[in-house]
Amino acid sequence: MAVLKLQSLKPRPISELSMKVGSIRCYVSSCRAVLLPRFGGPEVLQLRPDVPVPDLKPNEVLVRARAVSINPLDTRIRSGYGRSIFEPLLPLILGRDVSGEVAAVGASVKSLTVGQEVFGALHPTALRGTYTDYAILTEDELSPKPASLTHVEASAIPFAALTAWRALKCTARITEGQRLLVIGGGGAVGFSAIQIAVAAGCHVTTTCGNQSISRLIAAGAEQAVDYTSEDIESVIKEKFDAVLDTIGVPETERIGINLLNRGGHYMTLQVRGVIL
Repeated sequence: MAVLKLQSLKPRPISELSMKVGSIRCYVSSCRAVLLPRFGGPEVLQLRPDVPVPDLKPNEVLVRARAVSINPLDTRIRSGYGRSIFEPLLPLILGRDVSGEVAAVGASVKSLTVGQEVFGALHPTALRGTYTDYAILTEDELSPKPASLTHVEASAIPFAALTAWRALKCTARITEGQRLLVIGGGGAVGFSAIQIAVAAGCHVTTTCGNQSISRLIAAGAEQAVDYTSEDIESVIKEKFDAVLDTIGVPETERIGINLLNRGGHYMTLQVRGVIL
């Protein structure tokens, strides 16, 4: 996952800004944004100075972006993933994660206030993403940013962590004492999954590159297998109640299913090129 720091960027003059005293709400009519006008490589992305900012719905929050991250889903959509769905809707603003400050709130927003530092992630199918000076998310998609995290650090967390959470808590429904195998623990989703599972009282084994072993052991994994120098199936002897495969190629699918207990959950981020 890559992270784009926006703290050094100064937005262009706002063409229209109004504030209603007492309601703590303001509206920005346009701002800079990175648009995807057509599918292709990174060169197709365009920075435009005056992209419209839609009016806020009652449950929405306008966030002044300070940092955003680049997820694999963003690069896949840019390259043409979901073409039949997204092409009629071009140009799009990509981006799922954001960290910044609340600039305005919708009429029904109760938990967040203007000026508060927040971080969060949009739904995977959102059409107006976070590659913009001002992102729009619902109240439920945002949380207060911990003071211990910088905006750059915070922007790297939400989408990956939520992906891991949904897999482990909503699909596998992991419980204390269960055994979990994370294939590809060195990535953002895998690293999040290890921490979530350890916090739930699970025993975690993971595969990763040599450079990630110490970090994953420190995060709570009981065993970290270097897939570049060790045969995974020879080193790992036990079976698992759940397997999260963040790599999603035929070989890791075969290994994961072979190491799964009867009745266990095998979860992958990719199936035949489709992101789940």
